[in-house]
Amino acid sequence: MRTRARLLGEARHAVGARTAAALGSLLITGAAVLLIQALMAGRSWWWVGLAAGAGTFIHSLRDAMTRSGSPLWWPLRIRVCR
Repeated sequence: MRTRARLLGEARHAVGARTAAALGSLLITGAAVLLIQALMAGRSWWWVGLAAGAGTFIHSLRDAMTRSGSPLWWPLRIRVCR
């Protein structure tokens, strides 16, 4: 049986690993954004909105295809036989 101190140490270690992963993701994302801004300086950015919109739409459709589904028309209740 594990002691309480050991359990707390394991919990702190897990939180530290998650924090490190989150900071790493933020660092990589920030570097990617800076690189894209440097490469696209003075050019049009319309494609960013198009890519974000298409990605959101496709993601929502893929979520709806899962067994649990996704409430695409959320406030509207549509009853369907399953």
